[in-house]
Amino acid sequence: MHAILLIGKGFLGTYINDLFVKEGVDFVATTRDGRDGTVQWGFPEEFEKLDEPIDFSALPAAQTVVITFPLKGEEFAETLVDGYLKQHSSLEGFKPNWIYIGSTRGFKEIPSTRFTVSDVAAGGVRVEAEEFFIAKHNAQVLNLAGLWGGKRAPRNWGRFFTDKKLLRTRLSLRERSLHLTHCTDAARVVLAVARQNSDGHLPAGRWLVSDGNVYDMLEELLADPVIRGLVEELIQEPEVQAMVGATEVDQIKLGDSVVTMRINPAHTWEQFGLQPKFPYVLHSDDPFQGEF
Repeated sequence: MHAILLIGKGFLGTYINDLFVKEGVDFVATTRDGRDGTVQWGFPEEFEKLDEPIDFSALPAAQTVVITFPLKGEEFAETLVDGYLKQHSSLEGFKPNWIYIGSTRGFKEIPSTRFTVSDVAAGGVRVEAEEFFIAKHNAQVLNLAGLWGGKRAPRNWGRFFTDKKLLRTRLSLRERSLHLTHCTDAARVVLAVARQNSDGHLPAGRWLVSDGNVYDMLEELLADPVIRGLVEELIQEPEVQAMVGATEVDQIKLGDSVVTMRINPAHTWEQFGLQPKFPYVLHSDDPFQGEF
């Protein structure tokens, strides 16, 4: 039996994989195409595919199972868990520890902590899957805020807001709070949770993960000349002027002092004895060079 099964060596999974290798962790990782020596395995993304037979034979038994990709509700989560457990039903007392990667979308209280009740309506089907893992399988759900790393850095996110209608939603002060987690820090939390819960006695629940700071998304976006030009057009509208409290772009108050911290990850860092290594620096590239 392996120590960890990493289901999904995608964007975040690649960082987790590399940290596991560095730390000498006994693990197996999966991808849909079996690249880089991983196990080739995929899970359905559509409801109609759940009724078709799913082959779990490629997934080895592991003490801890980490799922890095979102599941579209309880039915998807239950199908995956049941299929995996049935595959290894010959192992007496087989009961793996589950770590499921979630998001912070469902947290609306200000500030939210790991004890805040996640809003299912706001978080959608992903929260349903999270609740299933916690309630039925004593799982650890890691709710990650603003995952970034490599070329996927906030300074490059202006391209997602070139639609004026979408950009307008980011001008409201309540929508400008940005919480971020570098993939290396998320990977370190995953490993810490797996190690601390190796005996399965860590209480089930959520762990909010961010670098502990709050950033002003608009401050970042305005560094993009294209976005700045669009905001200059939008600010001619009285509604937008009222929204940003200014009639010119240069008059808009920006920075962490004007936005509200929505995510408080202090419980997570304290519990696992860690500190974020890569907090974001506005308008900057990723400083991570492969050394955890």
